[in-house]
Amino acid sequence: EVLWNLGLAGGAVVAPIFGLLVWTVKRVRREYLLAQQERAHAREAEASLRASEAHTRRIVEMALDGFIGMDAAGVIIEWNVQAEQMFGWPRQEAIGRLLSATIVPTQHREAHERGLRHFLATCEGPILNTRIEITGCHRDGHEIPIELAISPALGQGGAYTFSAFVRDISARKLTEQQGRTYQEELQRLNEALDRRVQVRTQELASANESLVAEVAERMQTEASLESSRQALQKLAFQLLRVQEEERRRISRDLHDDINQRLALLAMDIEAVERQLNFSAGHVREAVRTIQDRVVELSDVVRHLAYQLHPSILDDLGLPIALQRLVDDFTARSHIQGSFGHKNIPAVVPQEVATCLYRVAQESLNNVARHAAASRVDVELTQSRSGLTVTITDDGVGFDSEQPRHGAHGLGLLGMKERVALVHGVLQVNSAVGKGTRVQVAVLVPEGAA
Repeated sequence: EVLWNLGLAGGAVVAPIFGLLVWTVKRVRREYLLAQQERAHAREAEASLRASEAHTRRIVEMALDGFIGMDAAGVIIEWNVQAEQMFGWPRQEAIGRLLSATIVPTQHREAHERGLRHFLATCEGPILNTRIEITGCHRDGHEIPIELAISPALGQGGAYTFSAFVRDISARKLTEQQGRTYQEELQRLNEALDRRVQVRTQELASANESLVAEVAERMQTEASLESSRQALQKLAFQLLRVQEEERRRISRDLHDDINQRLALLAMDIEAVERQLNFSAGHVREAVRTIQDRVVELSDVVRHLAYQLHPSILDDLGLPIALQRLVDDFTARSHIQGSFGHKNIPAVVPQEVATCLYRVAQESLNNVARHAAASRVDVELTQSRSGLTVTITDDGVGFDSEQPRHGAHGLGLLGMKERVALVHGVLQVNSAVGKGTRVQVAVLVPEGAA
């Protein structure tokens, strides 16, 4: 009986100890499994980050423009193939060099370094997150006209890095110069033609020759005038060809610009991933930067598309295209605009619709640049003979009797030539302090639509 009691007492002691041992083993096993899962997640996150970095690198290398990365000390940390071709520096030589001593012309280096110091001290930079046109320096010393877009990013530990897309715009500058040359030549020939007609008319009025000689001279004058008109028409077609080439260039810019900015977004997201373990404040700032760039990207795409051939004319027709044009003008210039139309046919000949749209577009651009107006009204109407567009503003106006020079004068001349090509008439009425009224009327023969 004593032994039996001792056995029962021993069991009462061993059972709790055994239960505690089992619970401890289960807990250790559970913690071990959790640690294994955490290590697996960490390896997956690291692999995902490496894949993201590789993807971003491929985007940068496939970009059609040069890509350059710079740290806060002004040292180059990234340099793609396009940058090598543009500036003549191989990647392995460019990495680690000061940017100012590599591609910045001597006369601009002090300003570049001063601007970098100012940003690091104030986080403000007037040329950041926008496109500017400047000159870069090739390795052999010659300067290149470039278009540059720089974006800062806050990296690990609060240090800034800078990403820049660089585009060689030498071809664009040449095209723009050719366009200006054609316009100036067109204006010169037009003025020479006016003077020639005036001189010839005076000579004919004062001539005391026989009727046969007078008729012969008049025929010669008419032949000369016809030759001059043909030369003017040829120049006009050349000018329009240059303009269409420029529109195609803008179309390419639209595609390239989207790719570049998407690359920047990818790098920003990558930066956010790196910062997730450092500071919630840094993460919030990076997310706000990404949101701002998305808005900027949307605006850039819309603005570039607006400058292309107005495909909205083909899809929705002239009235809706003009309404969109006026709405966009109001949003960008903060000048109140209105549009009205009446009795417009369902189908308008393509060349007529394009001409009326371009005249309205150029007129609104002139209002934004020169008129200092508070309101502009655009009206599209139909008559028996054709279509008329009228653009009226309440700006400062000008003396329409005086010849116009410079960009404004060339713009009016270009509109007149474009209207003449579709057998239309352009009238510009203005007076100082009384605003400006531009009206274009184009004949639309029956059945042309």
